[in-house]
Amino acid sequence: MRALGLAMRDPTHTLILEEGLHIGWEFIDSLMFEKTRPAMSDASKQLEQDLKMSGVQSGDSLYLPDVYPFLARWAARLGIRILFSTTVSTVASCEKGNVEILAHYGVDTLRIRCAHYIDTMVSATDLGHVRRVWIGGLAIGNDIPDTMPSVEIKPTNHDQIYAITLDVPPTTPYLTAVRKLTEHFTLSAGKKPTFQLLTVTPILGVAGDWVDRTVGNVSWYPYTRTTDFYSAIEQVGECYEI
Repeated sequence: MRALGLAMRDPTHTLILEEGLHIGWEFIDSLMFEKTRPAMSDASKQLEQDLKMSGVQSGDSLYLPDVYPFLARWAARLGIRILFSTTVSTVASCEKGNVEILAHYGVDTLRIRCAHYIDTMVSATDLGHVRRVWIGGLAIGNDIPDTMPSVEIKPTNHDQIYAITLDVPPTTPYLTAVRKLTEHFTLSAGKKPTFQLLTVTPILGVAGDWVDRTVGNVSWYPYTRTTDFYSAIEQVGECYEI
């Protein structure tokens, strides 16, 4: 989402290199169902208006399954260019003060030269103070089990479907977090079988302080998997002027 916010400021001269297959996955894949606050900046207000007109946002609630295709259409309409399934292996300075990027796009290796390279994929666990790390998921049932303090269960917009999170230490590997979550709800389900775990998020959720830095014409603006849909777009104005 932060890369999308930067690209919105100058679509013609911006290329997004996306490691995954979707836009905004770091927000959506963490399955955060908290209410989103109103948009504040001009760019995020336009996005909010379009989301509501498309029926993806109703009031302060987002319908997450429709966010993926909406963002793809929205970015295309703005003329934002995106290469999906692309990983960056090296970033180096070259002549005339530019930056040369070595990237891998499918089976192809690309050399891309640009005036400024901005890395929004570095994790908050690498650059910043982490306040919270969690593994999330969805569960179904009508009899919510007792939980320990590190587990949170919240209702969604769908009857008997709940969003669940389990807080884990920041250094916890993903598979370890998954095992802890599934073990907890398997034990709970054994006591109250009407509550069952449906799915687990494919990534860990991370919330932390933004730590931005720039060296020459290379910048690092780490993302966090925020519960606030608009904050990543709005904060780009504070970190970089295109």
